[in-house]
Amino acid sequence: MEYMNGFSLQDTIENVGCLSECMVKGLTGQIIDALEEHFDILGINYGEISLCDVMLNKDGVVKV
Repeated sequence: MEYMNGFSLQDTIENVGCLSECMVKGLTGQIIDALEEHFDILGINYGEISLCDVMLNKDGVVKV
């Protein structure tokens, strides 16, 4: 497990409110890339992902 010096996507939305379309587009791309990498390495599909499962560091980099 890796330490993330930020918050979950759930925390961010609760504290900031609605995110801009540009920000959501960038986050979505990172989330899809992370899930594809996870599937390629482990061969496991995620059943479901909640906003709490998506972590952001202070630079806006996503970890799932």
